[in-house]
Amino acid sequence: MSGIRTYHQTDLRVPPTESNHLVRQKDMIEYVAGLTKQPVRVALTAPFVGAYNATAMTLTQATPGELVVDGVTLALNDRKLVTAQPDLTQNGIYIVTTLGDTTTAAVLTRADDFNSSVDIINGIIVPVSEGDSYGGSRWKLTAATIPAELDVTNLIFTEEIVDFTKVVEMTFPIVGDDTKELFEFEHNLGSLNVTHEIRDDATGETIVALFRRTSINDVEVEFGIPLAAGDNFTLIIRAEVDPA
Repeated sequence: MSGIRTYHQTDLRVPPTESNHLVRQKDMIEYVAGLTKQPVRVALTAPFVGAYNATAMTLTQATPGELVVDGVTLALNDRKLVTAQPDLTQNGIYIVTTLGDTTTAAVLTRADDFNSSVDIINGIIVPVSEGDSYGGSRWKLTAATIPAELDVTNLIFTEEIVDFTKVVEMTFPIVGDDTKELFEFEHNLGSLNVTHEIRDDATGETIVALFRRTSINDVEVEFGIPLAAGDNFTLIIRAEVDPA
């Protein structure tokens, strides 16, 4: 991939601005329209008691109060997945646009990536970042009718369950040295199907890179540009031992 290294981005906390920059998972999600949405902070699995305004695309709290969901006190602009409205057409991804307190009703507004019919893709996945019960979970959308229509189609979100007692996980360090962009690793998972995640040790964020399985027990990770000294990542390789 020589010839494109016109800029070397070393701080992965900064959103990419050049085509050859490393990207965080959230930057990729924002850039690429696909089946995985940008993560929400929490998932609400009980009804949000309030009034829905289809014109403003808002849910307004019936009784003013602080927004606490799954043990997390929400802040302005937090993303929240609503899964259990009695009117299923109201489910979806919302942003906290007004904080609630003892006198002010909290207001949720549909997020920019879930406020039109074209955003409602059957099978989309919504990752959840925090929460006592649902932090780290993933929720899949099933739309009752295809194509789906916002505020008309029933939207059903179901938590994806993984039996982690059947999952083998191996970790490998990736250490930048200003020269190396291709890293090779060997595991012992044989013919099992494997998935991978590359995590920034400093921030915990997921990093996007090219992952190739070169043989039954060998994989390569390629970043496209040399990793800077101080870029310390962890490669996590997982396999489900008994998927049945």
